[in-house]
Amino acid sequence: MTIPFVSLYSASFTTGPLLTDETESIVNFLEENPGGDVSPIIESDKYLKINSLAGRKRRSREIMNRIQSIPKEYWTFFLKLAGKDEKNLFMYYVCMKFYPLVRDFHLDVILTKWRLLDTSFSKDEVFRFLTRASLQHPEVDEWKESTRKKVVQVLALMLKEASIVSHAKIKLVFLPDTFWLFFIERGEGWFLEAMFITREQRDLLYKKAGL
Repeated sequence: MTIPFVSLYSASFTTGPLLTDETESIVNFLEENPGGDVSPIIESDKYLKINSLAGRKRRSREIMNRIQSIPKEYWTFFLKLAGKDEKNLFMYYVCMKFYPLVRDFHLDVILTKWRLLDTSFSKDEVFRFLTRASLQHPEVDEWKESTRKKVVQVLALMLKEASIVSHAKIKLVFLPDTFWLFFIERGEGWFLEAMFITREQRDLLYKKAGL
């Protein structure tokens, strides 16, 4: 499984979990206003539904970071997705790409548990991961306890919104082949493996993609 590596762990994703609706709103705004001026998003609560100006600034900055972390063609694909499940899992992919902590937790804990046929999940899994991760990521030790709790809460929400965890159980997300083919065709096959797609299923999809 080959994926990009960024060393530092940031808790900036705690500004909000997947933020699917808000991201879609901003992507649509950028499509209609290609100049790059995002001040209307911050000045009005129309796009982010947050009363506080400071809150809108913080959330819009984080969403823009996520948007800019992947090629524009990915967002064109995102806007064409019909189902909420597809859009939510797409946003989870974005978070895995942009936030090393989210990616590492998923691969080290969620994927490992799935491979061991252990589908149980609790927030304690995140706390234990952070404790282990602090050995290689001393920045985690510098977080306040409130930050740790927020990381645990938001990461658990991400898994729930992406339908990867439901009722304290890890589960497979069933989506159309067209969704997975998009990632395969762009050299992002690692994401399928991360989402519990078996080797046999991946081979069939690669064949379908002509690869």
